[in-house]
Amino acid sequence: GGVVKYMAIGEGGVNQEIIKTDSNNAITEYKTTSIASQATGFGLDLGVQAKLTDLLVVGLKVQDLVSQASGTTKTSTETIDAYGNRTTTESTQDWRPDLSPKLRAGVAFRPPTGTTLAADLEQDGTLHLGAEQNLLWNALSLRAGAILAPNQLTEYRAGLGFNLWALHLDVAAGAVGKGASAMLGLSAKF
Repeated sequence: GGVVKYMAIGEGGVNQEIIKTDSNNAITEYKTTSIASQATGFGLDLGVQAKLTDLLVVGLKVQDLVSQASGTTKTSTETIDAYGNRTTTESTQDWRPDLSPKLRAGVAFRPPTGTTLAADLEQDGTLHLGAEQNLLWNALSLRAGAILAPNQLTEYRAGLGFNLWALHLDVAAGAVGKGASAMLGLSAKF
C-alpha cells in the first residue's frame, strides 16, 4: 500500500546563556535565543505488511520515498544587561527539514481490545515504540510513543488520529530535552 501525505512541520527551542557576572557571581548580562522553524510539503510512503496470526503483523516501509517540504527558520536573540537595557536581533532564513527516505521494519501486536503495541526499527538503528487505542468504531485513535535514536536523547510523542474512510488526519506533539515539535498530517490510503 501507499500513503500520499500533506505535511505541516514545526519545531523550535529556547536557549538562555549567562554572558557576564560580577565579582560576587551575580548575573549582570544574559542572552535568550528563540528559534522557530515551520515548513509545509507533500510526501509519499510505500510499504507491505503480512498478517502472521490474528494477533501479529509484520511490515516493511519506505517512509518519505518521495517527499519535499520547505519553510523558514526565525531566530530572535534578546540580550539584557544589569540596568534592564534590552538589545534584540531577529533573522529569517530558508529551512528544508530532512525528509530523506528511511527504511523501516516493524512488528505489531493487536489483541482484540482495540489496542495496538508496535515496534519499528530504522536502518540507522533508531527504535520506535508505541501504543495506539482505537475508539468510536476506529474513528478516533489515541497514540503515545517514544523514539530512541543512537547517541541522542529519547523523544516522547503523543497524538490523535481521526479516521474517516480512506482519509486520515493525524495531529501529534513531541518533546525531546528542552525542545518540542508539532506534526500535522493529512493522508489518503489507496
